[in-house]
Amino acid sequence: MNNESGGRWVAQYPPIYYSRLREAARHWWIWFGTISTLTLFAWASLIWDWLKPLMPFAPWLGAIWIYSVIVAFASRRDSAIARVIPYFPKKAPHVEADTFMDGLAIARSFQTLESWSRERGTIPLSTFGWNDDLSGEVVVWHEAAQGVESITALLENPELSPEVREDLMRLCAALQYAQKVGTPFCLLLRHGDTASGAEMDARQGTFGWLSTPRESSNCQP
Repeated sequence: MNNESGGRWVAQYPPIYYSRLREAARHWWIWFGTISTLTLFAWASLIWDWLKPLMPFAPWLGAIWIYSVIVAFASRRDSAIARVIPYFPKKAPHVEADTFMDGLAIARSFQTLESWSRERGTIPLSTFGWNDDLSGEVVVWHEAAQGVESITALLENPELSPEVREDLMRLCAALQYAQKVGTPFCLLLRHGDTASGAEMDARQGTFGWLSTPRESSNCQP
């Protein structure tokens, strides 16, 4: 698998990854610009009398400004790293899988995988994503057998890197289990590597959880 450009390895995330980053950056700059302006005016009240009413808010606005900067830098890693992981409806039979921490290699080589699927005439992985109910989008569930078929075709490619192959095999194994118990799925592009209880309560679906130790998948093309 060749993701190199000018001798430098280049990640090939799904297009939605870049649009999400742009949207998040836009919202942050609007917030940061507003807080910065208010903070500046509040501290300027020390100089100009007509801004005196803002003086009591100066320490609070300054603290919010500092907090915003800290949060932006602290969350930069989670925002930049994304993974492709399966998502299952809560009311369906539980899928015994441990895929929540997987999918990084798939995400970083995604556009190459899409090209391979289209060249072979098989269903590309993007068909199964990326609507997220937590963002107010309508989730479209798919038969697990379709996902297994798509991944199995990708696994036949000898150019897969070991990391991508392992990710695909683990995803394939999870979908094979989902197929066995009759549970549909979709794919999410997940940013970060944590999920709070409040988030999971608000979701219509769930990720693949398994308390037993992680093992390599037995899924084979």
